[in-house]
Amino acid sequence: MEPDTSENRWAVVHTGSCLAADGTWGHELLPSSRDGDWVARYRFTREEALRLASSSVNEVVINGRTLAQWEQHFASRTDG
Repeated sequence: MEPDTSENRWAVVHTGSCLAADGTWGHELLPSSRDGDWVARYRFTREEALRLASSSVNEVVINGRTLAQWEQHFASRTDG
């Protein structure tokens, strides 16, 4: 197993923001501005990042809709 460093940590990002473990979004800092506390708050193991992404996906709004709303929109459309 690789050592636990910031180089092998994962992030959940959307339009310049990163998701923290507590579910809040924060600004994505430039790598040169990140300290250990920031990395601990916004970088995760792959499994934890996937869990956080899955649990927050319906909070992200793209073109005015969440994923669930887009799925509902496309499901309600009829073809020709």
